[in-house]
Amino acid sequence: MNALRTVLMASACLLTSLGVRALDPVTTTPGFTPLTQAQLPDGRKLLAGFLETARGISVSRQFAVERHDTDGSVDTTFGGGVVGIPIWGYLEGAYAIAVRPDGAIYLAGMASDPIAQVVGTDFCYPAFCEQYVAIVRLKRDGELDTSFNGNGRVVLRFGSYEQYDDAPDYANLKTISLQEDGKILVDTNFGLNTARINSDGTIDDSFEPPYPITMVAAGVPSAGANFQDLWWNPAEPGWNISFAHQGDVLFATWATYDMNGKPMWLSMAAIQFAPGTYAGTLYHSTGPAYTTFPFDPSKVKLTEAGNAVLVFGDDGHARFGYQAFGVSATKDIQRYAFNGSFITRCTWGGPQDAANLQGLWYAAPAGSEPGWGVSIAPQGNALAITLLTYDLDGSPLWLYGEVHDDYGDEYQGGLYGTAGPWFGTPAFAAHPITATAAAGIDVSGAYGNNMALSIYMNGAWQEKDMTRYVFRGSATTCE
Repeated sequence: MNALRTVLMASACLLTSLGVRALDPVTTTPGFTPLTQAQLPDGRKLLAGFLETARGISVSRQFAVERHDTDGSVDTTFGGGVVGIPIWGYLEGAYAIAVRPDGAIYLAGMASDPIAQVVGTDFCYPAFCEQYVAIVRLKRDGELDTSFNGNGRVVLRFGSYEQYDDAPDYANLKTISLQEDGKILVDTNFGLNTARINSDGTIDDSFEPPYPITMVAAGVPSAGANFQDLWWNPAEPGWNISFAHQGDVLFATWATYDMNGKPMWLSMAAIQFAPGTYAGTLYHSTGPAYTTFPFDPSKVKLTEAGNAVLVFGDDGHARFGYQAFGVSATKDIQRYAFNGSFITRCTWGGPQDAANLQGLWYAAPAGSEPGWGVSIAPQGNALAITLLTYDLDGSPLWLYGEVHDDYGDEYQGGLYGTAGPWFGTPAFAAHPITATAAAGIDVSGAYGNNMALSIYMNGAWQEKDMTRYVFRGSATTCE
């Protein structure tokens, strides 16, 4: 988190380093900094730049535009005032405007990938690591035009990052210009037409750019999206990450494997610092063996293992970037569907659904046995369960199983211990995952915020009263 925080706090250098010209003094909406302007035929002006939002000690910056009346005042009929358009919601700003005769508005500028600040390219100046050219199209009233590339945004990567020193114009987009046929030219400080975009937002393949162009996926989740669920990478079966989502915090438990192929889990409280973007510190924990009774909380030890960032492109897909134990990588993840087409929908707060078991649970009364828990993802009459506990030597251990409700009020089934490739293995999917029956499990009770958990491990039953893990005032409800 420290590396990310440093870049966030130093973000004032980012856009000023791009040669943006100064504007005449103007009254704008608080938090909005204009970087360029365009005169409209009726005498009004469009001002574009970035909208900055403070989030604790960090800030997020996103594309923003205002329309000003002829007297210089902000035109609140244009999107309600200032219009903010996040690419990823990190260090972003628009400093070029083009307006079509029909009133369509194009903004162009730079966007930095927040994951790159944790797992970015080595030997790259932080302000320019993983920087992209972004183009946004708005309707004349300030509404995002989602017919443009499907979400109103086009994000381009020029060349490769290893070519950065040989392609200085990569990070210096200067203007965009509109052709009569509706295509858009992206220009640089050196007068080169670096890219040409079709009117629908696709790359014009007939244009030969000086550097290779790659279209980068962009998009932010819908307002109020809740990500509480079990997530995975289908191309790398055998590991998962669970989210308990409450307010602006995602509590994540990542079930993976250590260098010896043994199950290992890490945890993180990731704080939202931009729309759809969360960051936090990863912790490795050790604690009392699952055979220990009574549980001794003083034996739970947390050790900082690294940092991670989560960037959600929509409500069901995300990128998970991490740096842990010296390993850096980015993984595409999505919700885990294991029981037909059941879709989990969650909201934070509100009355608790008595039948809802979705989320992270720990021993009751709350806080009596901190350091272990159970992550549950229900779909139809089945539960995907990840038990997060400790092995006989005190190392983190996780077991996984899918259990069914065969009696109307009780779930029963088995949990499996798995062994797999070290999480830093480049070709994870090429290595086998082995599973061994390890425990029996029974989930029962009135549910709501409480349930009873029975686990049969190592020849003995343990029964635990469980309660939801609530860390932001109220639990998340799902259906």
